[in-house]
Amino acid sequence: MPGDLALVPWMLLTTTGARSGRDRTIPLAFFDRNGRIYIIASKGGALTHPAWFHNLVANPDVIAEFGDDPVPSKAVVLAGEERDEVFAWVADQNKTFAKYQSRTDRTIPVVELVAAQACTPSGAADGPASAS
Repeated sequence: MPGDLALVPWMLLTTTGARSGRDRTIPLAFFDRNGRIYIIASKGGALTHPAWFHNLVANPDVIAEFGDDPVPSKAVVLAGEERDEVFAWVADQNKTFAKYQSRTDRTIPVVELVAAQACTPSGAADGPASAS
């Protein structure tokens, strides 16, 4: 696991394939900021967005899993100043994401998982991914 990614909490995200219509589940780091849950579509700073991002744009109804509890959620792609402010906060919490942004000319998307915040594991907000 690169750099400081081992320091952030992880979750499972299930999206619906944009073309296939099949469920796709992947592990992702997430960031809890005052009870709001964010995921970052960095793909390690690649030139293209990750497939899961294309899936949730096409089908924003997702399942977020924190431990054993699947939580139906809505994926909301942030834009403009809100995206920039949250990404800057994430990059401050975890320098790996700042490195990813420096590797690409694309704007790395920030996605909020609405409804998932009610089921984050206790203590997640106490780790390095939480707001101070």
